[in-house]
Amino acid sequence: MRTAIPRMSLALAGLSLLMAAAGCTHAPEMQPPPAGQLQEKSLSELKSGLLGNDAAFRTLEADCRAVLVSPLIRQPSRLETSGKLYLSKPGKVRLTLGGPGKTYLELVGDGTSYVVRMPALGNMTYSGRYGDGIEYNLNRIHFMPDDLADAFDLNSLLGGKSLVLRAYPARWEFVAGETQLAPVAAPVWAIDAILVDDKREPPVSVHSSILIDRTTEQLLRLDKFHWDGSLRTRVWYVSMGVTRGPDKNPVRVPGELVIWYPPPLENTFIRLALHNRKINVPIPEDTFTPVERGLPRGGP
Repeated sequence: MRTAIPRMSLALAGLSLLMAAAGCTHAPEMQPPPAGQLQEKSLSELKSGLLGNDAAFRTLEADCRAVLVSPLIRQPSRLETSGKLYLSKPGKVRLTLGGPGKTYLELVGDGTSYVVRMPALGNMTYSGRYGDGIEYNLNRIHFMPDDLADAFDLNSLLGGKSLVLRAYPARWEFVAGETQLAPVAAPVWAIDAILVDDKREPPVSVHSSILIDRTTEQLLRLDKFHWDGSLRTRVWYVSMGVTRGPDKNPVRVPGELVIWYPPPLENTFIRLALHNRKINVPIPEDTFTPVERGLPRGGP
């Protein structure tokens, strides 16, 4: 029987390890929101801006530094590594992380099916289809290709779904429990994507929720949910950068992400910092071909 541990404590422990691995000695305190004009925008205006930027880059190639923190990694419970990310919309993704002579992780998805291999982490291997439900597995470090692809492709979250907009004020107080975080937060919009299926119970559910800063319009966080309303994945956009493609037009592209698989999964955190980002460059199609036996085919 697993001992029940408060989710906030587990999350803070994982974040503390992640910050330490990234060179920070402690998790930073939340600061008062920066001064800025609080904006009032409609749902259609926000959606148009998000999807317009999304459509401006169809492919992405980047070098990356990664930190993985998971209780399933042998001591120490974190791994620092580097690798390469390839993305082609909609939904195609390949990430390879390794070290000298080792492949720690390789995940590849073609927009429909995926394969994940972790040769140096207990030789974990699993595969499936995008949108599959995920459950606790003692022998699996969760890192799902469709969650990574969605973090870069908001059209996959907003397109074809009913949307609800919520707007929060400039700052508010909340009960922080035993944490040391200051009880202030930036003003945000939240866009919830709603799914309806009369054959399910409940028939209506929140598929995902995107948080946006109301003074800068920068993405802050993405939450994805299981049908029963429980949190599947949380993605923090630590930084956003401006990248120019072959047409020289500026496009906002995530520069650093933190992806969290919360309890009742294994409480895994993945921090990805992207460098040398190139957008709208040709990527061979077989880069994204899942192969269940052996390494995925193709790829530069």
